Amino acid sequence: MITPHQEWRWLEFGFRCDCWDRFYRAIYTRPTYEGKQKVLDFARPDNVILTNLGVNEKALASASPQTQRKLVKAEKIIESHHQRGADELPHRGLKDFGFEELPFKRFPANSAFYYCMLLSFFLFETFKEDVLAEVIPIASYAATVRR
Repeated sequence: MITPHQEWRWLEFGFRCDCWDRFYRAIYTRPTYEGKQKVLDFARPDNVILTNLGVNEKALASASPQTQRKLVKAEKIIESHHQRGADELPHRGLKDFGFEELPFKRFPANSAFYYCMLLSFFLFETFKEDVLAEVIPIASYAATVRR
């Protein structure tokens, strides 16, 4: 399996503990390339993904048959596993732009402060796209732009 920055080898098998009443899908993954460099054997992070997708019919019962066929493929499970932290990056950008803790003791004041910070963050992101796109990468955080 090849992703934009890494090449992975994987093996799929069934796994069950003694106290479990059924098998689950287990996917063993191991990167072979990271960017353009080959990863040496001792430096490869091995990973095992346990899932019930493809084993338990109820897990995807509400999805369309086309979506079910796509989601039970091992490649899609590995891709989803690798993207599991990507949804937190916008929160990281907002925390880097402002504060992790709000400054006031009362909720209404913190709420107003938060919405002002959110509006300012939106303006900052549009400024990066409109003005700074040729100077720094758009994905840069606020600390990088300040420097």
